Amino acid sequence: MAVTTVARSALGAGRDDEAPGWELLVTVARRAADEAARASTWSADSRRDRLAAIDAASAALTAARARVLAAVDESRDWARRGDRNVSAWRARTSRAGSTTAGAELRQAATLTQMPAVEQALLDSEISPTHVDVIAKVAARGTPDVAAFLAAPDTQGTLVALGRSLDGREYARAVDRMVAQVDPVSLERGLAVQRANRHLWLTDTADGTYVKGLLDLQAGARLRRALESVAGRPSADDERTSEQRRADALDTLATDLLASPKNAAGAVVPPQVSVIVTEPTWLALTAALRSGDRTPLAERLRGLPPVTDEDGRPLPPSAVAQLVCDSALTRIVVDAQGTPVDLGRTTRLITNEVRRAVVARDGGCAWNGCDAVARWCEGHHIEWWERDGGVTSIENSALLCSFHHHVVHQESLHVERLEPPPPGAADPGCEQASAFALTRARYRFTRPDGTVRSEPRGNPAPHAAARERRVAPPGDAGVSSTDGPGCAGNTDALIRPPMQRTPAAPMPGAGMCEPPGSLISPAVPAAVSEERNVASA
Repeated sequence: MAVTTVARSALGAGRDDEAPGWELLVTVARRAADEAARASTWSADSRRDRLAAIDAASAALTAARARVLAAVDESRDWARRGDRNVSAWRARTSRAGSTTAGAELRQAATLTQMPAVEQALLDSEISPTHVDVIAKVAARGTPDVAAFLAAPDTQGTLVALGRSLDGREYARAVDRMVAQVDPVSLERGLAVQRANRHLWLTDTADGTYVKGLLDLQAGARLRRALESVAGRPSADDERTSEQRRADALDTLATDLLASPKNAAGAVVPPQVSVIVTEPTWLALTAALRSGDRTPLAERLRGLPPVTDEDGRPLPPSAVAQLVCDSALTRIVVDAQGTPVDLGRTTRLITNEVRRAVVARDGGCAWNGCDAVARWCEGHHIEWWERDGGVTSIENSALLCSFHHHVVHQESLHVERLEPPPPGAADPGCEQASAFALTRARYRFTRPDGTVRSEPRGNPAPHAAARERRVAPPGDAGVSSTDGPGCAGNTDALIRPPMQRTPAAPMPGAGMCEPPGSLISPAVPAAVSEERNVASA
């Protein structure tokens, strides 16, 4: 704990003669590094506790560095050394380069303007990574976005999100916050991406070099296409992921040249999936049908942004293009954002069920795993052969290949849980729930009942799981929740599913669904125009 104590003391120092001894800070850190050389002899608990202490010290030092850099910038110390700006001065004196210097100065600006965020960092409620996410969003945003992020209420929301979201999920949540208050910036960003797009093919004696830049939507389509063609490597496949991707690109080109267009000369529409809330969908369709020439971004200001299945917000104009040039499949959801069970009875998880499960789970259900949905497989919570489980939304969960193997190897029971408890001690919880993806949470238990993995806190089982663990297909009247979530107590009724034409099953065989082709054949919207279906 000495490192953390000294780091915090540095923050509390006043005049130079009151400083705790900055040399002591370095001495203690070096002593900790020497002790860490024996980490292999420590117990698992000791390693965990000391890593937590190192993380806390790192957070305190990040705040200390931010305060010092802010003072350097304000005093213009850097100008006396002949540097053109404070970033160049920091890059030179730290010898870390301009990229690192820029990141440090962004963090300094963020922490000095957001005291609640700084305090959360000092209290280890959020990490320097969370601060860097906020700093990047503020730096690339408009002055209105920067003012929005610095507002006290928004700071509380940012901290609340940081307590429960890590890394990429946190970045996507902050992006959704900004997209809701300033969708015009998304459009500007897309315009910049489109203006900067390029692709170079250079033939050399070593082969053809491919280099380029695509906008995010084009990149997502290319990635899905490559992953679909590449498939999953077999046990004897010795190619690297880069080699498999290169082979997939060659296969795409070969197949395209060998296959003519259809008789009408039409090309295949984009094969991507997006998630749209009902209010946004209704506003979007109304705007498109009205003939009003007001920019779509302005019409959708204040509404939850449309996202891809990884949670990345999309510019309204890109969504309008998808609606124009894509097949559309709706996933009916209840008031809590939970897709209604479609009641299929096939063993393999169909495309239709998979899209609904992706909308609910967002990625691997294992707590702490950040594998995105396209890398995941469908798992029967009640096993098909062992337990007689049905193939349905309620009985399905997304798991990456590694954790899917763990579940079957250890015969783990998978239990879907209630939303997080009310945030009585967390003033930012209600606001945060609007921007955090409504992802299902799961508990994994061993056959003896001990917990293998569960979310932070002590979440309650999902209502359907408590009553009968899994709701049979078409079962009506199953309460989606019997307790308040982060935003309050809102009971919703999952009504009987609409009748649909069965979708073709995913390729492959086995107890659970293999990923097969992970390209969704249509663009689902998490909305319904059926008035008899509970909706958000």
